[in-house]
Amino acid sequence: MKCVVVVDSSCDLPQDYLQSNPILVLPLNFSIDGKKAVDTLSSVEKIKMYSRELLGRDHNVESIPSSPAQVYTFFMNHVVTQYDFALGQTVTQSRSPNYDNWQQASGQIQTDYHLKRHDAGLTTPFSFRVINSGTFFAGQGLLAAYTIERLKQGISKNQIRAVVEDFKQDINAFAVPRDVAYLRERARKKGDSSVGLLASMIGKTLDISPVIRGDSDSTETVAKIRGRDNAVNRLFDYTTRHMQEGLSFPVVCISIADEPATLTMFAGFDTLLEQAKAHGVKVLISVMGMAGGINLGPGSICISFASKHKDYDF
Repeated sequence: MKCVVVVDSSCDLPQDYLQSNPILVLPLNFSIDGKKAVDTLSSVEKIKMYSRELLGRDHNVESIPSSPAQVYTFFMNHVVTQYDFALGQTVTQSRSPNYDNWQQASGQIQTDYHLKRHDAGLTTPFSFRVINSGTFFAGQGLLAAYTIERLKQGISKNQIRAVVEDFKQDINAFAVPRDVAYLRERARKKGDSSVGLLASMIGKTLDISPVIRGDSDSTETVAKIRGRDNAVNRLFDYTTRHMQEGLSFPVVCISIADEPATLTMFAGFDTLLEQAKAHGVKVLISVMGMAGGINLGPGSICISFASKHKDYDF
């Protein structure tokens, strides 16, 4: 049986990892100053977008979910005749209607795939399940990487959903924005109080940077740290500590809405890489997708790892 994991483009994973594993990316949409586009951008193109200040506070930018029709078309064209089983994973349902749109499309896909497979000379059925990842960006990348490893180990399609749902509980995903004022403006436009207007105002006036948690279907500020660079280093140190204590899955995912090479400016990043090597942990580094870049802002960093211990002690 040929299996595939299908993620939306909020999921942050390196391009070479995506190409070497059975993972397909169903693009979200975005608009900049009223001009709509589909997020099929390469890493190089995304870096250019972040560096050109097109996502700045002076521009009207928006991340837009895939419509049920887009989901249906993608699966019918790229999935139902190429694979026998697909496990879809969307950005957290609490932040986006994407999961609901995928669910809405799934019924029609299950109804219409038969003729498509028949015309392709396939006589076996096609199965499709959708999971709400409960997380965002690098957290989605971690969930997809875990799913791929379990599929490689030979887990059956009847078991994989329950196993992945259980693993979701261990996901720790955090983000640090570069510009808190950008984050405040995005929250204002979306009517979003999860970051907190007061915290954003403090950040603007006192150089306090929030650490935002995005897992377990919840988004909240779990720490307020003076100085953005200090906040990023504290997040790397926090991840390293959990790595030393033992992870549930030996992978750490990091994404940045910028050139990944800029991560080397953080001392905590170098320490994390050293400790990852010492503990046999793979670090997957990618350019943040447009959904993350738009919602968090250029220069933002997201990191995810799996641990049953969640203390938020930064």
